[in-house]
Amino acid sequence: MSRELKFRLRNLQKPQWFIRFSANGLDVNENVLNELRRLESHIVVFTVTGSLRTGKSWILNQLAECGVENGFGVADGQTAVTSGIWILCREHPILNCVVVFLDTEGLHDPFKTNTEQEDNRLSTLSFLLSDKFIFNAKDKFDNNDLGKIGFIAMISKKLQQREAQESFPEFILLLRDVSRVKVKGKVVEPKEYLENILESAGPDDCRFSPKWCVREYCKKRACFTLTQPTEFEDLSELGETDHPELKARFLEDKEKFKNYLFRNSDIKRLNNGSPYTTSAFCEYTRALVATVEDGAIPNVSSLQQRIAEEENQRVWKETTELFRNSIRDDEKTNLYGSPTERFKVLQKEGIERIQNQMIPQSQQHMSEIVEEFKVFSEEEYKKLSTEKCREFLTCHLETCFNMIEDNCYMAPNAKEKFERDVRKVKEKYDKKENLGPEVCYEKVNVWNEKEREIRKKMKELELVDLRYELHSAETANKEEKDHLDQRIKRMEAEVNEQKLEMARKAQELEQKRNNEKLELEQERRRNEFEFEMKTIELQKQLRQQEDKMHDREVRINEKEAALTKAVEEIKESQTMQMQRESDAKVVSSLVDGISLIGAAAITALGNLGDDSE
Repeated sequence: MSRELKFRLRNLQKPQWFIRFSANGLDVNENVLNELRRLESHIVVFTVTGSLRTGKSWILNQLAECGVENGFGVADGQTAVTSGIWILCREHPILNCVVVFLDTEGLHDPFKTNTEQEDNRLSTLSFLLSDKFIFNAKDKFDNNDLGKIGFIAMISKKLQQREAQESFPEFILLLRDVSRVKVKGKVVEPKEYLENILESAGPDDCRFSPKWCVREYCKKRACFTLTQPTEFEDLSELGETDHPELKARFLEDKEKFKNYLFRNSDIKRLNNGSPYTTSAFCEYTRALVATVEDGAIPNVSSLQQRIAEEENQRVWKETTELFRNSIRDDEKTNLYGSPTERFKVLQKEGIERIQNQMIPQSQQHMSEIVEEFKVFSEEEYKKLSTEKCREFLTCHLETCFNMIEDNCYMAPNAKEKFERDVRKVKEKYDKKENLGPEVCYEKVNVWNEKEREIRKKMKELELVDLRYELHSAETANKEEKDHLDQRIKRMEAEVNEQKLEMARKAQELEQKRNNEKLELEQERRRNEFEFEMKTIELQKQLRQQEDKMHDREVRINEKEAALTKAVEEIKESQTMQMQRESDAKVVSSLVDGISLIGAAAITALGNLGDDSE
């Protein structure tokens, strides 16, 4: 890794929050994104997730070789230390790239509200951002743990099979505090243990269950065990990665796991195999967060394609601008010696920048982009060289031309004096350090262009010489004088014709420059129009999303109103039922009372009858 990249990496050496929940929803740390963009490097992403208080942050510190002062926060107790997703970067010990470690907050925190929804969103983000997704489990991997990776099934249902297989990272199960694993009472390798769990049938083993999705879509899988690192219950007391209390067996297991991660890792790639740059990773992160925040599952392939196109346009624009400005600065200051060598250096730097930062669709696509940049750089240098040559000659020849206008050559042998001054300019032009024949593409052509103008000026000076000849031949015979007059008239006609031709050429040149300005203005307006159209389209999509959210809220409100109404109806029905039951009891009591009164009356009447007898 270059010294410059190490220097840019310094601000990411300590952990800081990357993605978290706020009052407005999911937030991304812009400072982290800016630091990642500055790296201009390839990356590989390791993520650790799992239940609350299972030592995720501590094992990440072990992998990243972090101590107490510069590692992820760890603590004892049931209170979560990590909130959201945190990030820390290190140099890759083997590949020429940067390792991004992502630490996620513990799943199913009992002290949080709306835990399942937040867990699913954070887990979806960390899963789709990862190259190696490490699930940290204590002692064993059971149905309870499978339920915590239910978000994988949720993602799988929204993606095509091929897209899921290309987008899903390697799934690594890390069993903590165990030295051996068994299947049906038999000690087996950790990988066999994982495969047996994924293959075993159960009540929840159906299509798009977490077990099925990991088995079908995470084609790369691995499993490792880590024995208990120490007798201490509080791992936060250990801190340093080389603490003397760590068991030798744990250190051996950790080294085996660490070697696997780094030796079997590759730089992060798009689904088409093209490598990610840190800038593309930042845009991918931002787009993922926006999509997940809306409650949707991203179409990873289309998202990657859009980001790749935007990144390629950005890199092309920045590279061409940098090349153009560098060439112009070099021509002005000549800080680097010969512009020819400097041109080759800058062209090579531009090609390396394109190869390192662009995301090509294929190797052929990259070759086409490189050839396009070579053509651009040569045309740009040709244009600049022509401008410099023309600027130099215009500046120095203008003095000679002005002397003609000021009648400074109005003496015998005027043409010879003018030719002498022009030769001096030509000598300076040939010796000009920045405009040597091996440097300027158009040096000869520019001189030839100016030479035509010089010849036209010489015609005027020939006329001056002829006039002096005429003046000296006034004593000669009339025939010779008439001959000279005719020559003068012809020369005057040629000079006037040349002046008209020069005026016409100057007008054409001015018209050409105006047309170029007009084309540039039209292109600027087209770009502004395209930008406005894209803005309008984005605003339209935003309004559509807002309308969908509004419709969703309306439907939810309607359902809540219907539910409230149903509850009120049930309560009213229950009240009426209770009233009816109460009325029935009263009627029943009245009937019983009347029956008793009737029986008493009958008895009394019977007694009266007996008395009358």
